[in-house]
Amino acid sequence: MSGSAAAIGRLQRTSARYFQRPDAPHVRLDDVRTSLSGWNGHVEVSRSNRDLLVNIATWAISPGFESNDLGFQTGADRIGAHGFVLWQKARADRFTRYRYAGVAKFYNWNFGRQLVGDGVYAEAVASLRNNWVIFANAIVNRAVWDDRFTRGGPLARRPASRSATINVTTDERRRLSAGLSTNLTDNAAGAWSGTLAPSITVRPSPRITATVGPQWTRVRSAAQYVRGVSDPTAVETLGGRYVFGDLDRTDVAMVVRVNAIFTPKMSLQVYAQPFVAAGRYWDLKEFSAPRTYTFGRYGVDQGTMAYDPAARRFAIDPDGTGIAPAFTVPDPDFNVKSLRVNAVFRWEWRLGSTFYAVWTHERADYLNPGDLAVGRDLSSLARAPGDNVFMVKVAYWFSR
Repeated sequence: MSGSAAAIGRLQRTSARYFQRPDAPHVRLDDVRTSLSGWNGHVEVSRSNRDLLVNIATWAISPGFESNDLGFQTGADRIGAHGFVLWQKARADRFTRYRYAGVAKFYNWNFGRQLVGDGVYAEAVASLRNNWVIFANAIVNRAVWDDRFTRGGPLARRPASRSATINVTTDERRRLSAGLSTNLTDNAAGAWSGTLAPSITVRPSPRITATVGPQWTRVRSAAQYVRGVSDPTAVETLGGRYVFGDLDRTDVAMVVRVNAIFTPKMSLQVYAQPFVAAGRYWDLKEFSAPRTYTFGRYGVDQGTMAYDPAARRFAIDPDGTGIAPAFTVPDPDFNVKSLRVNAVFRWEWRLGSTFYAVWTHERADYLNPGDLAVGRDLSSLARAPGDNVFMVKVAYWFSR
């Protein structure tokens, strides 16, 4: 990967790398370099018989590897390994048509040999005699290092956590079927989240399927990143102050999907999702020391903090009457409302030749930050200005 010094500098600072980390033992920020080089690799060995599958794999993405010009890459500087054992039974018995259960142990490191992932994953699936399907999984993560927590700042400690998911789907062959997905997550610092997502699918004919399902998510974060401030007097945190806050967030969404097949060569797909998310922050605080998960609350444990409601910002002096410069933080409370609609019409008007018509609609609104009221927020979203995009594509096959 080659480019200007400014472009390569941005790549070094992205969340995939954070080369600016002041205590990283293996990478450093170089604002004059004009190229990045790297590699990735994957080695996997599997063995299976009728009922048992064993899989062992290791993989790595070097810090300088960059493939976003060709695909989609969200991370680098990672080495991983896992072992997975799966037991399955495809033969029907008294209660099920098939079932399987598996357990995996995984580890992740960065190229500085710091352990950033250490957990156990287990899952199980059963298809019952009545064609209901039940899926469950659980993840237990041990406390590890976190080189992304301070967004380019020093290394932190990530608390141990655990998560569980259960999905139930009724017989999808019926004209009316239903599904329910739930998830619960918590960690040793007191953070937690929960998601509930029921859905209903209607098939009035073999050619038409419509699915609608609300989704509700509640998140309580014990340390959500807000911003970083450069400060040479912050020697404990290596020249920077990293502001976090407790966050209470609620998301509400509705997903609608409609698939209609008019003929074997003509179809219509529609997807729509209104979405509302509101979050309220409190107890703004400062990351206290590298390789920890400790914080000092402004105005309580250290310094002073005052809120200006007219400007919607906090004025923070991190050490009160000390030498550290004061700074401001915009009020991070938010209320995000959006609507996305996609409709795709496909017509294969002759063998190998296809006509596509696509309509996309988007709108968003940000009024009433920190306060969720679904009825009011959806009404506000309906009045928000929107963007409409219409595209046509024709593929023609030239036969001999």
